This record gives sequence, C-alpha cells and structure tokens, in this order.
Amino acid sequence: MSITEDHKQRAVVLTPDTSITWRTQPELKSALDELSSSGEKHIVIDLTNVREISGYGLGLLASRCGRLRRQQGDIKLVNISRSVKKLLRVTNLDALFEQFDSADGAVQSFTVMDRSISQDEKE
Repeated sequence: MSITEDHKQRAVVLTPDTSITWRTQPELKSALDELSSSGEKHIVIDLTNVREISGYGLGLLASRCGRLRRQQGDIKLVNISRSVKKLLRVTNLDALFEQFDSADGAVQSFTVMDRSISQDEKE
C-alpha cells in the first residue's frame, strides 16, 4: 500500500491507494503512529481508493482514533464508498467517525474543534 500524505492547515490528510486489509493495514498503522509520535493530532483519512476495510483495518482505525481523542485530536473520514459506509453502519463505527464529502470540510472542522477546546480551557 502506498499512502499519500498532505499537510493542510492544522491537519494531515492521508490517502491510501487501496483497500485496508490484514495485508495492507501495517502501512497505515505505521503512518498513523509516525504522525502521532511527531505530535500530529488531527488526521483526515481520504478513502477515495478504498473499496473495503477488513476487521483488522477497522480495529486499527478505532484504536488510533481513541488514542488521538485522549490527546484532544481525532481521525475523520472522507470520500467513503457505499460498501464501506454500510460496514461502518453495521459495526456501529459510523458513530465513532465523523464523515465528510471532502477533505477540506474535514480539515475545517478541526479548526472549529480547536476553538471549542480553547474556550473550554479558558473557563
């Protein structure tokens, strides 16, 4: 699996070039862990090229999302295929991941999230 990384404002957009399965999820895991250890907390995963996600892939996304949220970060998903949307719904993970039609919309939502965290810290 090849993963394109694009830094936009305060977020990083990752675009895997294929489905996320037990064979390919190690590359995504490595990319997510590398970003997290370098201090990146806002990650958008563009699923344009992803037609399926295995249980391994779902577990990886859920665990990394939880880890980032404990650090006031998040993972947001964009360009989700119909089959992946159905899988997220069936596994109840659609409630875990905020979903967007565009990477720009997801990136902008982090700005709103940062503002609300800053307000909470001031109070």
